[in-house]
Amino acid sequence: MKAGAAMTNSEIYQDAIKTFGERSQIIKAIEELNELSTALARYLNNIGDSENIAEELADVEVMCEQLCMIFKNRVEVLKVKQAK
Repeated sequence: MKAGAAMTNSEIYQDAIKTFGERSQIIKAIEELNELSTALARYLNNIGDSENIAEELADVEVMCEQLCMIFKNRVEVLKVKQAK
């Protein structure tokens, strides 16, 4: 951690991976993806709202950033995104 300075998102994500371990963060990503799936299903069934979807999307995006760090494939992911 940086002493006396605000950490960047990248540093926070790296710290989470180091603290909890890669396996734990992969499991956390799966959990967050499931929570987003549930929020979307609830929305389609008129029992959810876009605010909850925004929260779950943010969680998924954070975990996707960590997954790119874990698998060291950010460049590859960006190439695939551009191709799509």
